[in-house]
Amino acid sequence: AVVSTQSTGEEEKLWPSEGEHQENSKTTSTSVTLLPFTATVSDIRKLNHDCSLITFSYNGEFMANPPLGSHVYVHLLNKPVDKKPYTVFSVPDMRSFQLMVKRYPDSTYSAYLADLTPGDSICLSGFDGHFDMDQLRACPEIVMLGAGTGITPFIRILGRLKKSSHFSSHHCTLLYYNKTKADRVWMEELERDDVEGGCKIDVRHVLSQEQGEWEGLRGRLSPTHFQDKVEDALFLVCGPIAFIEEAGNILKDNAVPSKRIFEFTG
Repeated sequence: AVVSTQSTGEEEKLWPSEGEHQENSKTTSTSVTLLPFTATVSDIRKLNHDCSLITFSYNGEFMANPPLGSHVYVHLLNKPVDKKPYTVFSVPDMRSFQLMVKRYPDSTYSAYLADLTPGDSICLSGFDGHFDMDQLRACPEIVMLGAGTGITPFIRILGRLKKSSHFSSHHCTLLYYNKTKADRVWMEELERDDVEGGCKIDVRHVLSQEQGEWEGLRGRLSPTHFQDKVEDALFLVCGPIAFIEEAGNILKDNAVPSKRIFEFTG
């Protein structure tokens, strides 16, 4: 999930990162000065036709474990002052973290990251922002609305929900929106039924432009996808800016209060 800190092209506006919250939401974001650090590419895993998972290793003394929902700022070598936040996808161990990177046409940052190879080093700063799991504990019904790589902030949250007994009486519905089946990522992991005494997870895929055979939901974001949840669920939203705005308007139109909406908008 990506958000632009400058307006250098239309593609820079496409993907949000984590942190900003609605009024009265029980979420926080750090405001400390973020120091630069260097990380080295240790592994690259191709997820689909235009998206990869990049593992970065670093010394760990900077911060042993990126906070849940945090993002890291990527700096370009030739423009060290310019930066763009990318949400931390996963934390394999105490000395590494992963970013999901989607290549966009004419995007300087996505091209820079997508062209990295194992052994390459980059300059970053962070980690910044975090999501408060206490907000989830207070709401037994959770709905995640994610589009494309907007699923990024949900991966670690889902992992925590599955494993913690604090959420054994909770239920989470992930509505995952994409254009086609080929655009989806992390499918095997999302579909795996590995709840370890925690929250029950229900994953539903929605495709808007699939031309082949498909028995699941079709179309764009619609209140009919979660109409039975609006009275009591906590909604987490992440995706393109237009998707987030549309989701916010739909939820507002269905009388969902702002305290039950968290938008990962950077």
